[in-house]
Amino acid sequence: MLTVFLYTIGDLWVLPNYGVWSATAADVLLAGLIIWATELILGGLGVPILNLAVALGVIAVAEHLFHLYLSEAGLPQ
Repeated sequence: MLTVFLYTIGDLWVLPNYGVWSATAADVLLAGLIIWATELILGGLGVPILNLAVALGVIAVAEHLFHLYLSEAGLPQ
């Protein structure tokens, strides 16, 4: 359910309306909020900030490449 929500927001709404960089930023921001909220809810996991930064960096690169692919291939309507 969460994947469908994030795909709808980032890839089907933000990407066509605001572009690749904005969609990437939105996806990374939402991913960061989800990781933070999960850690907060589960409590005591103590996710180090460096691990969070590395995870968000990998997500940013992957999302940016995916958005470039979607832009080149044509967005689904």
